[in-house]
Amino acid sequence: MSVSNFWTKIREKRFGHVLKIISNSAAFALLLSLILFGIEMFSGIQESKEVTENLLKIQNSLSTRYLGQFPEFLTDINQLYLSASHGDSIVILEDVLYYGLVSNPHKFYVSCLNLLDLAEHGCPIMISYYRPNTLAYNMTVQEWLLSAECYKNYRDTLMLFNRKNFEYRQSRKKILSESLDNNVPREEVEQRLFSLMNELFGDIVEPRLLQLQQKYMEDKAEEWGTEKEQSVWATKDDREIINTILLERYFSKTRSQDPKKFKAMVAKYRNSSLKNDDFSQNDVRPTVSYRVRKDVEKLSFQLDSVRNKYIGDNNKSVNDIKYDDFRNMFLEMSQIIEKAYRQYPSINLLPVGEFLSVRSWLICSPDDGDKAIMAFPSRYSSSEIGFFTIDGSTSDYVKTMQKGILINYSEHLIGE
Repeated sequence: MSVSNFWTKIREKRFGHVLKIISNSAAFALLLSLILFGIEMFSGIQESKEVTENLLKIQNSLSTRYLGQFPEFLTDINQLYLSASHGDSIVILEDVLYYGLVSNPHKFYVSCLNLLDLAEHGCPIMISYYRPNTLAYNMTVQEWLLSAECYKNYRDTLMLFNRKNFEYRQSRKKILSESLDNNVPREEVEQRLFSLMNELFGDIVEPRLLQLQQKYMEDKAEEWGTEKEQSVWATKDDREIINTILLERYFSKTRSQDPKKFKAMVAKYRNSSLKNDDFSQNDVRPTVSYRVRKDVEKLSFQLDSVRNKYIGDNNKSVNDIKYDDFRNMFLEMSQIIEKAYRQYPSINLLPVGEFLSVRSWLICSPDDGDKAIMAFPSRYSSSEIGFFTIDGSTSDYVKTMQKGILINYSEHLIGE
């Protein structure tokens, strides 16, 4: 019996119209090929899963392994806190105390719960971060809020301003010296200096800034020709105003160049709330006390209040938000978290003005050995990339940085 006759009899008896599609030998061969291909693919998938599992086992056995980009590794930071014992010590190096708050509020507050639980049980914790209003801190905030192009333009303009400021001081000193020698009337000297400012700075800053400098000169008129007057071009407050004007200019450009992206950034900050989060038992250490939970709830309420104060809710237009609103919001947030942490004697806060080369969260355990999460900026990524490590040299590196920070911090306190 031919294959064709065989399928014809079966079709007539049981399968009806369905098997008409494959009633010839060519269709049968095609079906058989598809079945064999499916079996081969399934076998390949199973083998692929086994390979993946083996690779994960190998990765987890390495002394250092990749965790992903920020904020993905915030989960791993919390797992690090979960693994710590009350007899361990912790060293944290981060740029700001509110690290991760905006990107993932849930993970930020979970980490706060676990960190404060360890602190409540006497675990020594050292946290080093950028002191607000230092160069390192301000540059970090500027990079967050300005687009890459505007940030570069802002830095270039500021450098240009500083160069022209030097030219101005040299020319001004010469003008004053010649004017005093030749008894030039004060009004004429003021006009020459104002023309000089306009020539050097007119294409950099707005007329209101030049008017500010003119007023400064008039206020200092009684000091003309003195050593004090000739050594100063602008007061610290004036320089801060200059910087603010430039920042506001490029902040506005950031908003106008990509309004959709800017609105999304503002929305992200507005949504950085705890929102009555019910923390999973898997996320939180079993020893977290009622006091710690209440402290974190209070912290969340205070941070939300500061956020609403400066950037408001969805009823406030994003066009009404200024650069200073963000800067002041960050400053108050840092102060609130500082105050909350200082309620726990085992937390040692060490604000620094220098740039930290790496972000790190190190658990020093006499029983289980040291383990850490390190986060590095990358030229290949728009955000930091994280690694978990149990490498002893990494632990030594962080501890060496800790010692250096302690020495510099002590010198800073003595200097004050």
